[in-house]
Formats: sequence, C-alpha cells, structure tokens
Amino acid sequence: MANSFGKQVKVNTEIKYSQSVGFWDTGSKVEGISVSPDGTRVVSGSKDGTVRIWDAQTGTAIGEPLQGHEDWVQSVAFSPDGARIVSGSRDFTVRIWDAQTGTAIGEPLQGHEDWVQSVAFSPDGARIVSGSRDFTVRIWDAQTGTAIGEPLQGHEDWVQSVAFSPDGARIVSGSDDRTVRIWDAQTGTAIGEPLQGYEYWVQSVAFSPDGARIVSGSDDRTGEPLQGHQNFVQSVAFSSSGAQILSGSSDRAVTNPSTGHTLSCKYNNWTIDKDGWIQFPGIHCGIIWIQPQYCPTLCTPPNPVIISRKGCTKLSFDEVVYGKDWAQCFTDK
Repeated sequence: MANSFGKQVKVNTEIKYSQSVGFWDTGSKVEGISVSPDGTRVVSGSKDGTVRIWDAQTGTAIGEPLQGHEDWVQSVAFSPDGARIVSGSRDFTVRIWDAQTGTAIGEPLQGHEDWVQSVAFSPDGARIVSGSRDFTVRIWDAQTGTAIGEPLQGHEDWVQSVAFSPDGARIVSGSDDRTVRIWDAQTGTAIGEPLQGYEYWVQSVAFSPDGARIVSGSDDRTGEPLQGHQNFVQSVAFSSSGAQILSGSSDRAVTNPSTGHTLSCKYNNWTIDKDGWIQFPGIHCGIIWIQPQYCPTLCTPPNPVIISRKGCTKLSFDEVVYGKDWAQCFTDK
C-alpha cells in the first residue's frame, strides 16, 4: 500500500521482522533493554517488576517472565558471555539471573538505600556495577553477590548511569548533580575531579571501545559539545569502531553527530483516531485512512516499533508538506 500527500509519504506494509529494539508488547512499560553479545536475544525490564527474554529475530518471548523484583525494573544487562543477566530495580536491589533457565542466581544484592537506576557487568563478567538514587555507585562480586569495598561516594544527587571501561579498570558515572565522575574500579577512589559543564542532569554515559574517550548525554539537550536535540538526551553510545556516536532524545530523534544525520521527521506527533484516520497537529480532518487490517500492527509515535508474529506497518512522513507550504509539493520536473 502506498499513498502520497505533499512531497512524499511512504507507507511500508511489507511483513518482515524488525531487527530494531523499541517498545515491546509486554503489557507493561519497558524501562530498560539489552541485547545479548551474540545478538540472538533481547532482555527487557518492565514497570510490572518482571524481566523478560525475547528472541531477537522473531520477537517472541523465550520462557516465562523472570519474577522476583517487588517494583519496577529500571535497568538490565547481559554478561559478556551471555550466560547471565543482571537487573536493577526500584525495590533497591540488584538481581542476577541465569539467561538460559530464567532462574535467579543467589539472593538479591542488597545495600542500596534507594532505586537502582543503572547496572552493568565488567568486561570479564566478574563484577557488577550499579548506580542508585541514593547518590552512590556500588561494585559487586558477580559470582558471590557480595559487595566489593565501600560504596563509591562523591555524587550529590541521583546516579542515573554507570559503565565499565573496556579494560575493566575504570568506572564512569553520570548524575543528576550535573557531573560525570571517573572511578578506579579496583580501589573505588575517584580519578581526578568531576567532569563539569552541564546545565542539567546527566542521563547517560559510555566509554569508547578503546577506553580513551567518554560520551555523556544530558537533559540540557546536548552531548557536550554536540548540539542539535530539541529535548532531553536520554541515551548515548559509541559505534563498535569508536568512530561514531549515537544519541537518543525525548525529541524522538536518534542523532549521529559524526555525520549530522538525524533519524526523525518533522511531523512526528501524528495520531490515529478510532476510525483509522491519521491526523496531524492543527488539522482537524483526517489526512490518510489506514485499512483496518493494518491498524493492530501500526507503529505510531508513542510506539515506534512493534515486534509480533505478524510483523508491523510503518509510516514515513519525512518529506511531508502541508498547510501553507502546500505549494512546495510542485516542482518543474
């Protein structure tokens, strides 16, 4: 099915499984996701307190939900060998799971005094780092579940994101105190002074593959000094080569500052009414009618990816022009 309005509207109804990760049909809000090292599975943590494992090719659930947390699961991560999963929750605990059987390994890791916002395995899988709203970073033995040393203290507000360096020697943390801190992963001591410059909360941090650089994203809409987002920057990551950086924002755009490319569209706030009509902001009449058989699997701005056995339907309004700019639809060609 294809239709046009303005310059161009692309409607892709080809039934194929998406390799992207977005909103999952879990029946509850998804707070965190992670892809297994071999790319075959995806783990998600949800508002309903469960951890789920998915087949990355088909989008089907693998086994039953992993249950044990008593509140929202904020963050999840696979171990480097893909054999274990770690999860951090609003119930103040960290849990380790067998990624094959879905059973909990040992008792919950306790020590944080507030929500656990971020968790990660060390590159060798021997340690786990967690960041919490109690302003601390903690390191855990991934085999025994015991805390290693004292909490890493220094942040003056919630710790939103943590990550190990590729060699496992350092830990980076980003906080609502508007700073990024680097820590010695063996001694737990701070390395140098806090990295400052943000005007708002730091939501995400990551090391480059060679460990020489750190990228951070903030609610001040920049990945300093990279600018372009129109809303909070929620997540950042390096490419596997380290040559590129990707950032995701509440402006519903994924930006690659290295190339200047933004995966977004101007009219990304469209809605669909109960009768199947696509509506743009400020225009009361329907623009495009979607046939009923496509509505259940239609990707919308709040749900950009649907993984189901039936595939999904995507609409692209990247080249749409409407309103007073309608004349731009015409060219001399």
